[in-house]
Amino acid sequence: EASKLLISYIKTKSLEYQLASPGNHRVNYSERAIQTYKNYFISTLQGTDPTFPVNGWNLLMPQINIALNLLRASRVNPKLSAYAQVHGPFDFNKTPLAPLLGCQI
Repeated sequence: EASKLLISYIKTKSLEYQLASPGNHRVNYSERAIQTYKNYFISTLQGTDPTFPVNGWNLLMPQINIALNLLRASRVNPKLSAYAQVHGPFDFNKTPLAPLLGCQI
């Protein structure tokens, strides 16, 4: 659902829009992305070492964001990852992703 003011503004900018019913999560891309993010975040927390402090969850966020954006295709150019669309090619030598902070080696 969207207000008439929002829809008229979108039309004045010649943008495309798609309305999705509140219960249809498969059509709404943002809701699906949020669900994927939550699932990945929870599974990452479950994979940390038992001695990892619970209040250190925010230290995991940068790597979680990078990992998910590397795996997700760009909506603008499906041949690129979402990360590559925004930041350019990812340099694995510059930013190693393993091991994740909090995981026992």
